[in-house]
Amino acid sequence: MSGGTARAFVALALDAELARRVCADVERVLGRSSDLRATRAEALHLTLFFLGDTGRELLAEIAAELERTLRDLSAPELRLGGTGSFPERGSPRVLWVGLEERAHAGRLAAVREGVLAALERCAVDVAEERERPFRAHLTVARAKVDRPRVPDGFRQLAFGDEWRPREVVLYESHLGGGPVRHEALARVTLA
Repeated sequence: MSGGTARAFVALALDAELARRVCADVERVLGRSSDLRATRAEALHLTLFFLGDTGRELLAEIAAELERTLRDLSAPELRLGGTGSFPERGSPRVLWVGLEERAHAGRLAAVREGVLAALERCAVDVAEERERPFRAHLTVARAKVDRPRVPDGFRQLAFGDEWRPREVVLYESHLGGGPVRHEALARVTLA
């Protein structure tokens, strides 16, 4: 990781098989909607912090600090739930599937807090992120138009799948030239 900047974020990577099942259900309901673009299975993740354009030298520091901070934390045990959209009122820009802890309450919060603490030690400003409530979700579709029509079937989707994410990943997003692609720059295995 040397020279330049990268559009980066820290996330929990979704298990590939679970991602395929979620995407298949979402795509089935959305159909061939020209209003919404479904997220590809390989791009599904639970964002813990969005860094945006970040210097590569700083990303190397962040990767090392994430390893030091997170390596002894226990993996959360999550369950996929119902669906929703952001914003909640008005024209939706993002469709999501919610996540909740199914056991060992507080593990997800501890992992997220560890990420924020590691970033602070690298001089990343996380104050605004600390002020807003964290809503664990998977972004499964984005609007392509100003007032997208969301099929009724999407709001009726309900998942009960369980997921125990084993890795926190520092990703770089590659935009342009087709669908967004996420490249893992560093991985930290949780206990």
